[in-house]
Amino acid sequence: MDQHNWLMNRMTLDGGPDGNAGLESGVEYDMKALGEQGQYYEWNGAKRLNFPRFQADAEHIPLGDSVGMCLGLSWIPYAKRTQYDKYLNIRNMPECEESKAGRSQWEPDYPTHGIDFNLWKQETKKGDSGCSGGMYVAKHDVCYRYKVMTQVCVLIKFKHDTERNTYSWLYTGGCFKGGDPVNYEDGRPGEQKDFKDVQFEVRIDHREWNEISNIPEENDDDEENGQNANNSMTPEGAPPKKESEAERKIRLKKEQLEQ
Repeated sequence: MDQHNWLMNRMTLDGGPDGNAGLESGVEYDMKALGEQGQYYEWNGAKRLNFPRFQADAEHIPLGDSVGMCLGLSWIPYAKRTQYDKYLNIRNMPECEESKAGRSQWEPDYPTHGIDFNLWKQETKKGDSGCSGGMYVAKHDVCYRYKVMTQVCVLIKFKHDTERNTYSWLYTGGCFKGGDPVNYEDGRPGEQKDFKDVQFEVRIDHREWNEISNIPEENDDDEENGQNANNSMTPEGAPPKKESEAERKIRLKKEQLEQ
């Protein structure tokens, strides 16, 4: 997408004590993870983007799946929010499928880790001439149905490593039922959609760490462990120093004595 730099935008804080949790009616959420939601972050700048247009009519189907997209997330303390070169990646994000597969032109400033989504997905069923909720094409003898993306909602959780005195934010899953970060609704025959009303949200995961299944094991050689300047920092706002071998041995010995 030639307007990819528009995606480098700050989210805004919404919700609050008035009880506005921003949850959509008719959408199934993972309420255990969401807990008692108050404030949350959202970005609704899609109205400034030119997404591919969804046109589910006889002249345009079959549409196939839309092009794959990936939403990356980064963070920084509020006081340094204008220092765009200092933003840190949210940890534990999955690798972007298009970047991993190398099938498309992936620019240097595109995210390599994030939430994959399609604006729409196509489903087909051979011989389904009834085609409830879809469109039947006789010459193909195929019923075409579509799922249309309405929202991306990501859960994150704060993690403080007391031994190394570092802190970071980790991706823990999606807001929707089953931990899915992307919500799709049934596309209607004849529907046209420009996706300028799609929503992107980040919310706090209220589950305990032992209730979250996708947190990686800590590894001293893994950049996910908070030692890499790309994903964590100290309370002073500086990247953490790499733990030396001597410091590691002292820490492990201390942990053994405390057990």
